Amino acid sequence: MKGQNNIINEILLFMIGMSITAAVIINFQNVQKSANDTIVYSNFNNIANTIINGITEAEKAEKGKVVVKVPDKIASEVYIIKASGDSLVIYSINNPEINVTKNLFKFNISGSHIIYGEVPSTAQYIEIVSEKTAFTRLVNVRRAERYA
Repeated sequence: MKGQNNIINEILLFMIGMSITAAVIINFQNVQKSANDTIVYSNFNNIANTIINGITEAEKAEKGKVVVKVPDKIASEVYIIKASGDSLVIYSINNPEINVTKNLFKFNISGSHIIYGEVPSTAQYIEIVSEKTAFTRLVNVRRAERYA
């Protein structure tokens, strides 16, 4: 009987050790995912601000063009930059829940603008072209072919 008690105690001790190890691994994976998401959100915000600055610079002239370089991946996430109407959206291709939306009118870009375009981050160079017409200003956010 004493030998069986020792074996049962060793098995229980081993199971407790494995469950503690599993809990630690799961906890570190959650911390890593949270830190990764924070990095991605922060970098998406920086890229959005860079694109907004490019739009602001391009619209200063009668016919303006600005080329902006963006990283092709952030924390191994490929992303899309989409300008439409009054907002700029940057979102991950693999996980659309990771996204940043910026309102363009908050940045002194008036309502008489038509802003459009969608560019994947793999383009690396984004061309922002602004052209004034009789009633509005067209702003196109597109892939810069010459720099690719």
